[in-house]
Amino acid sequence: MEKKLISLIMAGGKGARFWPLSRENCPKQFLNIGGGDSLLARTYRRALLVSKNIPPYIAAADDQLPLVLCHCGAEIEREQVITEPLPRNTAAAIYWSCLKISQDHDDGIVAVFPADHQIGDDNLFIETIQRAAAAAEHSGGIVVIGIRPKYIATGYGYVERGRKVEIDGCSYYKVRRFVEKPHREKARRYLKKGTYNWNSGIFVFTLKNIFHFYQEHLPEMVAAFTPMKDAIGTESEKDVLYRIFSELPSVSFDVGILEKSKNTAMVETHFPWDDVGSYNSLGALLDDDENGNIKSGNIITKDMKNSVIIADNRLVAVMGLRDVVIVEDHGVLLVCPRKRVEEIKEIVASLEGDNLNYL
Repeated sequence: MEKKLISLIMAGGKGARFWPLSRENCPKQFLNIGGGDSLLARTYRRALLVSKNIPPYIAAADDQLPLVLCHCGAEIEREQVITEPLPRNTAAAIYWSCLKISQDHDDGIVAVFPADHQIGDDNLFIETIQRAAAAAEHSGGIVVIGIRPKYIATGYGYVERGRKVEIDGCSYYKVRRFVEKPHREKARRYLKKGTYNWNSGIFVFTLKNIFHFYQEHLPEMVAAFTPMKDAIGTESEKDVLYRIFSELPSVSFDVGILEKSKNTAMVETHFPWDDVGSYNSLGALLDDDENGNIKSGNIITKDMKNSVIIADNRLVAVMGLRDVVIVEDHGVLLVCPRKRVEEIKEIVASLEGDNLNYL
C-alpha cells in the first residue's frame, strides 16, 4: 500500500538578510514582494498540490500564528499550525513538528518545504516530490532535492552525488557529501565537474524513520522531548514545551541530522528555483530593466547599473552607481554593495537600545 504524503512547511525564520523589508513583526516569508501573494501563501498552495488528501502542516513561532492563519486563507485550521515558543533552529522545529504529526498519522512520508522559496513549475515540482517520496521509501533514508546547476553560484550549498540507484522507472543518487557555500573558483569547478547539485533545502523522509535518525544523531534532543509524550493535547502542553525549548541548543537540521546520516539520498530536478535568500535573489520575483536594475516603488534613476532599489513610501532618486542595494522602508534606509548583502544580518544582530524599534 502506498504511504500517504504529508507536507510540512517551515515558516519560523526571521529573514534577517532582507532587513529592513523583513522585520520581526513581518518576516520575509510574509512579504508580497513584487505584488500578489506572499512567499508563504505560494508555498502553501504548492503543498496542497503535493498532499491533496492531507492538509499541510506549518511550523512557525508562537507570535507568527496570526500571520500564518491570515496568509494561508480561510481553509487552513489552527491544528495545522505547529508553533514553537522560542527559536531553536530547524532540528528542534522539525522534531517537534514530527512528534505532533505522529499524533494524527501512524506513518507516512513527510516532505519538508522552506516557506520562502520561489519555484516556477508546479507540475515538475509535484513530479519531483513524488520521485523523492519513492526514493525515501526505497532507501529508508533522508532524501534531499538537488537542483541541477545552471551557472556559477556562491550563495547556495551544494550536494555531491554518488552512485545512481534505479527503482521502478525512476532513480535517485546516493549522497557523497554536502558542501557549504563555496567561493567563486570552487563553484566554477563544481559546475564544470557536473557531479554537484544545488542543495534546495527541501527534504523528504518517512515519519517512522526520522525518529530513528534523531535517536542516533541527536539523542539529547530526543531525551529532552520525553515529557511531551504525556503532555501533548493536555492543558500543560504549552508550559512543558516552553521548558523544553528554553534548555535546547540551537542546531540546524542540516548539521545535526542530514550531514551525519550515512544513508542520505538525492533526487535531481531542474525546476526553476531560488531560495530568495538575499536582495541578490530578487530577480526571481521582480523583472530587471535594460540596465540590470531591479526597482520597486517610486524610483528615479540615472546612469545606474546592476542595482536593487526599493522604496516604501518616499521618492528615491539615485544616480551614477553600480552594483548597490538601496532599500527605504518604515524609517530605515539601507545602502550597501551587492557583494556584501550577506552581512546585513550582522547589522540586524547589532541593533540594541533605541534601535530595537527598527527590528
